[in-house]
Amino acid sequence: MDVQDILGTGYAGALSFAYQVVRGFVLNAIILKNIGNMGVAALATYTTINSLLWSFPAGIIAVGRLLLSVSNGEEDKERCTQIMRTVIFRYAVYDLIFSLGVGLFASQITGIYYQDPTSPVFEMTKMAIKLVPPSMFLSIICVIFISWGQIIMEHPLVHILSLIDGLVGTVLFSFLFISTLKMNAVWISYTFNGILTTIVIYLYAWYNNKARPKVMADLMMIPKGFGENEEDIINLEVKRKEDVVLIGKEIQSFCKKKNIDSKRGYYAALSMEEMASNILEHGFTKDNKKHKIDVRVMLKDDDIIMRIKDDCVPFNPKERKDITLDESKEDPLKNIGIRMAYKLAKDITYEHILGLNVLTITI
Repeated sequence: MDVQDILGTGYAGALSFAYQVVRGFVLNAIILKNIGNMGVAALATYTTINSLLWSFPAGIIAVGRLLLSVSNGEEDKERCTQIMRTVIFRYAVYDLIFSLGVGLFASQITGIYYQDPTSPVFEMTKMAIKLVPPSMFLSIICVIFISWGQIIMEHPLVHILSLIDGLVGTVLFSFLFISTLKMNAVWISYTFNGILTTIVIYLYAWYNNKARPKVMADLMMIPKGFGENEEDIINLEVKRKEDVVLIGKEIQSFCKKKNIDSKRGYYAALSMEEMASNILEHGFTKDNKKHKIDVRVMLKDDDIIMRIKDDCVPFNPKERKDITLDESKEDPLKNIGIRMAYKLAKDITYEHILGLNVLTITI
């Protein structure tokens, strides 16, 4: 990925932070005009508390983003939708329960910052701790869909959600209701903002699909044909040395069945055998834990794409491949299997994600 691609993918997310900065200035102005300095103090205090409370949702989103990125690259539709469902219906719900629990201790948490419970700023801050954290449930949905939009290059969705979530939603609802609800309008605006972004996600998917979303794949706008051709995919496992030769035969048989020429099928099998053997040698023997190698082979267009995933110690084959051999000191056959695999393959990529080595070989 070159600089242009990085900027093209990431600038929408960067704009989200710019929107939040602008939101801070605008909210301060609204609060100063309608509430005064104590309202600004309450907002500043809650912003500090929120940075701590947001650590759990941020972790959920980071993990979800990484897993979605890998599964999207593998065109694993079931895995993509499963990850999204898990983030929204399990971990985001856990965060909601945690947030409601935090609200029970609003007075005690506020007391860390302000000693006089009769002061207006104490009451404002306490209400913030009660009212804002539950809205993080909706924020998780918004941010994970922003991440998904970046992964699938759905930039209009990313821009719309970033603008609403980062600036428009909270400012708009605060402005509309602050004259009647006072400082509570600001706190409630976070929930209204979350509801608005959730509605936008649903409507955007409806517009994009030209049909009302009925299942998670529809909401995620996963295109037809994405990872659905199961006959072009095989999944294999390696648990011991004997399995390496067996998966090589399976890959050759699969390629033959799919009318892939025997030479490419042989190269694919050989590359997989070499990489799996190296993982067994360098990964399985480093500790006393049980390990396995998960192999996925997929035909896409004119390519044979093989993904190897394992939970062993980090092992980047390119680093091994790039070792310069001094024949007077080193065995010239050292790492020859990896170097040969790199020579046979069109492309090999490696990532270490959440304790997993993910290697993709394209033949």
